[in-house]
Amino acid sequence: MGGEPVSQDLLISREVAGLFPPSAEVDWERFVSVDTAREFRVMSERGHEFGVFVDDHGVLHHADWFSGTGPSVNWWSNSRHAVEVSLALSARGVTLGMAPITWRNPLAPGELPPGYELSEDGGTMTVAWDNGRSWVKQFGTSFPGSRISALVTWLPHSIREILDSIANPPGAVGLVPYRRAERISVDEALAAS
Repeated sequence: MGGEPVSQDLLISREVAGLFPPSAEVDWERFVSVDTAREFRVMSERGHEFGVFVDDHGVLHHADWFSGTGPSVNWWSNSRHAVEVSLALSARGVTLGMAPITWRNPLAPGELPPGYELSEDGGTMTVAWDNGRSWVKQFGTSFPGSRISALVTWLPHSIREILDSIANPPGAVGLVPYRRAERISVDEALAAS
């Protein structure tokens, strides 16, 4: 099926899991609530968790859990890196905004960069890369595709590069600065921050 192999011990790398506090005994409203080889969940708002689980075929499902219900799948993939990037961007202190300047990935949302292919079949949208070996799928009827486009444009970068770029933009990712809806120069953004 392709994609990165899933760890036999724990589903999510220690680098990404370490971005979230390990228990509820912290002053932050997000903490790791499940951390196994099959499932990784982070407690968010009261009664809501988000994270990932792997099925018997090795497919990773990015999902939300609400009090008293099973997982509600947002999208699924055979790429562990895709899931980990999404989780890392949700971690404590990770934000793309710097008031009054916002830093955005230059390609997200927007056109897919070279090497990625977007297709739709029966209401399911697929973004594939690595000559089709890696993919992310999502129901296209609910979302116009910008979420998948926003996700995959981060994938050529390591999690460390993404986090470092957010902490010190533009960084390796090459974040683009905006003031409200107006794009401005990097020099102007750095001078204003």
